[in-house]
Amino acid sequence: MEVLKKHRPYKVSNGEGFALALGGVGAERAVRSTGRRQAPDIATRSGAEGNAQQRFKGTPSNASRVRPATLRGHAVFIKNPQFFLAKSRFILYDSGNIRVDTCRFYGGFYMKVLVIGGAGYIGSHVVKELMAKGHKVTVFDNLSSGLVQNLFPENEFIAGNILYTDDIDGAFARGFDAFIDLAAFKAAGESMIKPEKYSINNISGTMNILNAAVKHNCLNMVFSSSAAVFGEPQYLPLDENHPKNPTNYYGFTKLKIEEFMQWYDQLKGLKFAALRYFNAAGYDPEGVLYGLERNPANLLPVMMEAACGKREKISIFGNDYPTRDGTCIRDYIHVSDLAVAHVMALEYIADKKESITLNLGTGNGITVTEMLEAARRITGKEIKAEYVGRRAGDPAQLTASSALAKKTLGWEPKFSDVDTLIGSTWQAYRKYFGL
Repeated sequence: MEVLKKHRPYKVSNGEGFALALGGVGAERAVRSTGRRQAPDIATRSGAEGNAQQRFKGTPSNASRVRPATLRGHAVFIKNPQFFLAKSRFILYDSGNIRVDTCRFYGGFYMKVLVIGGAGYIGSHVVKELMAKGHKVTVFDNLSSGLVQNLFPENEFIAGNILYTDDIDGAFARGFDAFIDLAAFKAAGESMIKPEKYSINNISGTMNILNAAVKHNCLNMVFSSSAAVFGEPQYLPLDENHPKNPTNYYGFTKLKIEEFMQWYDQLKGLKFAALRYFNAAGYDPEGVLYGLERNPANLLPVMMEAACGKREKISIFGNDYPTRDGTCIRDYIHVSDLAVAHVMALEYIADKKESITLNLGTGNGITVTEMLEAARRITGKEIKAEYVGRRAGDPAQLTASSALAKKTLGWEPKFSDVDTLIGSTWQAYRKYFGL
């Protein structure tokens, strides 16, 4: 079978479901999907390859060069995600054992890295940076918020869930040098209403990850933490030694995970980099990644939806804070700057064999109203807004010092000015919606 493929990452399909077959082995997957964009054309030429002779969109080109692998739990191992076309969400029905090709580690200058949550907004940018540095990447994601569009055909993809121990154990059993954990719910406001949701996914799910990692001797970890661990600032900008007293449950879950990692470092030899940051924003300046978050809650994507006419107006939570215009001040950092920091931190701990905890930020805050005015200027759109009451757990002002990150890693933000933050996001929205 021959697969002719076009661009990467993949646009995803619209309005239909797919039944998928992995050529030559007869392992089918029924897929139900709900997305927006049209998939790139993938032509298949069928032959005597079992179920692959059926005309499915995108069947792996290496189907005849596979070796056995046993699936555990509900995870589905996919070598070439270009055939795994769905819209934005799908349901997998596992048939047991399938044969898949596996990536091989040749040694040298790169690591085999498992990126958990690698189809998400931040995760996909981290994957792109890992690839640019020559590392061998496998993405693990349940696609509850991640997108098939964010997958790269060069990488292996595992559709699994961190809440299923067999899924995550089966992933680590494939052998990795390091992993990056970005699989957390992150809406601070929601965490105050549904703490049980955040307990199960963020805390229990992460413990499943840690246990599987140490079991399979994968002892280099980068954890995407949050500056929400600090709570109300006692001084600004926040450094790593600032007292930690989270004011929302999301921040509490991140703080607890940091404590778990410290214990696993002492007891199991797990070396970690915990990276704390506030508001990730922006999109890939090169325009390769532009898969949009579903149901965004953060300020910038919400403003872009209003600019695109996808929502009538935005709500600004509180205009009576003790700040220069009454709205909250936040330290916005470009997602590509975060991606660089994740990779630099991974390479540091792998080389130095020591754990680090670092704040990532610009040290410069911008108010919500200032961000809105800049968005109106850059997009040329009105972007209607209304001021509503404060949201529980929101401190008035948060900025982070990245002095230690600069000293330790040599990291400095390059894309986190307001115009690049908003301009790259507007570019992604215009490209996605064809504006």
